[in-house]
Order: sequence, then C-alpha cells, then structure tokens
Amino acid sequence: MSDTEKFLLKQLSTPGFHGGDKLGQELGISRVAVSKHMASLREKGLPLISVAGKGYRLDEGVILLNRQSIEAYIDEKHLDQLVKIHIHQQIESTNQWLLDQEFHQDQAVVCVSEAQLAGRGRRERQWHSTAYRNLMFSLAWRFSNWPSSLSAVSLLSGLVVAEALEICGVAHVKIKWPNDIYLNNKKLGGLLVSAKGEASGACDLVVGVGINHHILENERAAIDQDWIDLQALGHTVDRNQLAALITEGFIDLLPQFEKQGFGPFKEAWNSRGLYIGEEVRLFSQTTDEIRGTCGGVDDQGVLQIQQADGSTTAIRDADLSMRLVSN
Repeated sequence: MSDTEKFLLKQLSTPGFHGGDKLGQELGISRVAVSKHMASLREKGLPLISVAGKGYRLDEGVILLNRQSIEAYIDEKHLDQLVKIHIHQQIESTNQWLLDQEFHQDQAVVCVSEAQLAGRGRRERQWHSTAYRNLMFSLAWRFSNWPSSLSAVSLLSGLVVAEALEICGVAHVKIKWPNDIYLNNKKLGGLLVSAKGEASGACDLVVGVGINHHILENERAAIDQDWIDLQALGHTVDRNQLAALITEGFIDLLPQFEKQGFGPFKEAWNSRGLYIGEEVRLFSQTTDEIRGTCGGVDDQGVLQIQQADGSTTAIRDADLSMRLVSN
C-alpha cells in the first residue's frame, strides 16, 4: 500500500466526510488523483461511501484497525511484554508472516490485517472473511522449552478468545474441540496454532485467531458450515479492543501454561466446552468413526469419550471432526 493510501486511510478513520479537494491539497495531488486512490482502496475491500459535494467516508459502524488504539486498551504491565503490533491492510497470512519474523523469549509480537489473501484454518481449509470488517489476528511467543502438552495450546487459545469476547459484551461463548469458537451453536471463529523449533530447545509458537464480526453477502456462499457473525446478533465490537483483550489474555496465560501445563485450565475449558455430556461422533476420511459421550478434556488437554460399556477412549488426533450423533 502506497504512502498516499496510508494517509487517506488515516484521514478516513476520523468521523465525517472528507472532501476530495481538501485531501488533494494536503497530499499535493489533484482531486482526480484522490479519486483514483480511493477506487484502489475500494478494490481492496475498503467499505467506502462517496457522496457528490460531500466527499468520502467509511461505511457506518466500520472502525479501522489502528496500532495506537489497540495499545490504548492494553494496560502498562502487559505492554512491557509486547514487542510490537504490526498492522497490515492486506497480507497473505498473519500466521505465516509472524513465522518468518524474529521471536522473543516470553514476549509477544502481534500481527493483524484488514484482509487476508491466503488465510487458512484447520486441515488447510481456506478461511473466508470480509475485508475491513472482521478480525484476523496472530500472536507470536517463544517458550524456553518445548511444552509436553503443546497440542493443548489450541484449547488454551479458545479460553483466551472466549473470555475476551465476553468482556466485550458477547455472552455464552462456547469452545468446540479442538479449535473453534461457537455462539448459538454456530461457528463464530476459529484458531490455528503453528510451532517450530527443536524438541530439546526453544519452541516458537504462533497462534492465529479469526473472528466473524460481519460477513458480507459475497463471502457467505463460500462458507460450507453453519456459522454466525456478531453483527447478526446485534453485537458491535470494537476490533481494536478485542485484539487488545486477546493480546492481554495470551500474555497472562502462556507463561503459566509453560510452567504448569494445561491442568490449571481444564475446568474452565470444560465449563465452556460444546457438546459436553452429549452423544457425539468423531470421524475423518482416513479413520473409523468413534461414538460416545463427550466427557470433556483431561489435564493434558486430551479429549475423553465415554463408551456405553463404561470404558473411556482418549482422543489425541486433532484432525478428527466432532459432530452430535443427531447431526
């Protein structure tokens, strides 16, 4: 994105209409040139309204992601453990971008983007999200040692996101094993955990979070499962505040997870777990279907499925899909 477009975005982030003549004077370019830059931003997905004689403004309810705004929501003790927040207008993948950057011991680096061109969910599925209206967030963290229950990071991440949403006024958020955020029995968001390093050394971790704030019509047909967005339920959440709360949650909980494992978080996760106590089936294209009662997760974050004969099957394969038996 050019410096000119960055300047225009900064101006558009303030309320009201912004006249093309005035913007052109401030930039030292013509009104026609301003119009071309605005058209370029609109092509990138910016929800832009233009009215003859008034100028340009963002669509109602759209608040752009902004580093200063996110930092303003984060208290000082957490800022000390935050290296930097990177804001992108368009990027291939926030997770991949962070994996290519420098990691810092016990400190967070955050990457958020208004649009993702190659966002991915579990099993390399494409993540569909309307530009400038949803949250595409990733956080990088370095553990000094490779955690024995690293796979439980996705469960811990679900807790962080659920609690952040509830602080923003979104009640009754559920977590579907192993890495989905649910509301009203529909998918509100997803998590993707990536890690690299040597088993005997430091572990570089990236956690990606995607939250549906407002999915527009042109993206809806591409989503192949029951989903929901916050807009449909009347929730207007400041994405900057949500990003800040998620950042604080990870800074609080990741050090505790490294020292104590998943055990201290088990009960909190099970209290939010979707389908706990219900009959479920777990399946994939390459394994036989498993059926039983969902008993939640144990101290290691391993899913427990209770069989009719009283035995328990431990599920460690996070590539399995879980559904209610009735579905």
